[in-house]
Amino acid sequence: MIQIDKIRNYLEIKEFKSNLREEFDKNNFIINFYGRPILSDANLINYWVQSSCVDFCCLSFYNFLNDNSYLKLHAMIHDSIIVSCPNDRMETLKNIKKLSENVSKFSIPIKINILEKNN
Repeated sequence: MIQIDKIRNYLEIKEFKSNLREEFDKNNFIINFYGRPILSDANLINYWVQSSCVDFCCLSFYNFLNDNSYLKLHAMIHDSIIVSCPNDRMETLKNIKKLSENVSKFSIPIKINILEKNN
């Protein structure tokens, strides 16, 4: 058995796709992990995963910014954000190692890159 088949079996992809198809056929939409409707059935698994990941990023970025009110948001690009930070808070920022949100309770490791420090 090739590796991709092992992964598909482990993740029960056929069953997941079948459940999504049944949900879409019944309701004319599916609901992602966070309860948001997806109105296309072009690629059910892909849409479900991507929309759920986007919602995770939005919620975890929101929490991150609320928890670190000294940050100023400049841009959100897919799964990254660009912020500015006062120099005296750089060490605090560099010590943050994960992001999470309160719906899934997932926690993911992050890497913070400091592009420029003002003198």
